[in-house]
Amino acid sequence: MKKLPVFRSLREVFSGVTRHFFQLAFAAWPAVLCFIALDLAQDWAISEFSPLTMAEESTIAGDTEAGQKETTRNGVWRSPLVVISTTYMSLNLLVGAVAAVRWHRFVLLGEGGAMARHLRREDVDYIWTTFQLWIMMVLTAGALYVLWILSPVALRVPAVVVCGVAAVAVSTRLTLALPDAAMGNGGSFMGVFEESAGNGFRLSGLFLLIGLLTIIPLAVISVLVAPYNSPLESVLGATGSYVLSVATRSLVSLYVLMLNITAISVAYREIIGLPGAAGEEPAVEPSSA
Repeated sequence: MKKLPVFRSLREVFSGVTRHFFQLAFAAWPAVLCFIALDLAQDWAISEFSPLTMAEESTIAGDTEAGQKETTRNGVWRSPLVVISTTYMSLNLLVGAVAAVRWHRFVLLGEGGAMARHLRREDVDYIWTTFQLWIMMVLTAGALYVLWILSPVALRVPAVVVCGVAAVAVSTRLTLALPDAAMGNGGSFMGVFEESAGNGFRLSGLFLLIGLLTIIPLAVISVLVAPYNSPLESVLGATGSYVLSVATRSLVSLYVLMLNITAISVAYREIIGLPGAAGEEPAVEPSSA
């Protein structure tokens, strides 16, 4: 039974992604461009269809009957916002899956950007594996909710916490099916689950540490480069502040996504191993290094 070295893996993930950020971006450059385009399209759509702010609605509604009709009419635009957000999330998941395949293969096999613009069978396998994993998580969340409803009041919290922690440990082991799919092995949930025995809490700890180390910088960046009313707007102007916001948000989102994909790749290598890698010492960075 192989055990994941959590802190060594954590150092490798941050070091590898930081030093090889642009190589990772180039390995999936069409997907990276799609990420940026989707961000821009979403911002434009929200600015076009977003309803009036509460202050504007109150002012207009208090003026005249025409103002009240305008407020009502503007409320209709809330419906397109739901469609926009759903479409954005769906396309982001598809683009993210295509990018993740290239990043897994970059970290594990050292593949560069030569195959970046070509769709491959692994992309379909990865999307299907992601969909199955998502369905499992939704069903698990539903089961926890049912447990909360049916449990006696005195046992609700401990029962849901214990089962929730166990579910997280199991689900993190199942995420190893993602690099398995990217490697062309089909993404076998049963296979990776059996081979990752004893690593559920180690994997959960690795992802928890990544989240804790990124949440504070993300919060600071989101305030400094907010698309509107940013503290930097007085220096850069409205247009400059907006451009900086979109660029920074795209780069930070990519960086965090790369961290998580690389973490799964490193965990897969350490626990499952690579074909023909028996007896070899694991690399301390993405293979292309």
